[in-house]
Amino acid sequence: MCNALDSDLKNFTRYEEEFQLGHKLGGKFAEIGRAVANKELLGKIPKEIVLPHHEKYNLPQKRMDRLERIINDNIKTMEV
Repeated sequence: MCNALDSDLKNFTRYEEEFQLGHKLGGKFAEIGRAVANKELLGKIPKEIVLPHHEKYNLPQKRMDRLERIINDNIKTMEV
């Protein structure tokens, strides 16, 4: 995701399918998460991830918001 353009983040599902981001592990992020995580491990993941602002990288808030949404959506799809 770090190389994704803002336009890629607007339609992350298409971006993920086009570039097969999970190919090294054999699936998409949420699919891998569901396969390797048990209920106890999933319970340790915060219900909402909030990315901290970092002075060195200084990403625009709009991009940070999109990244947070993608991460949180993927976590929700892993819940059983």
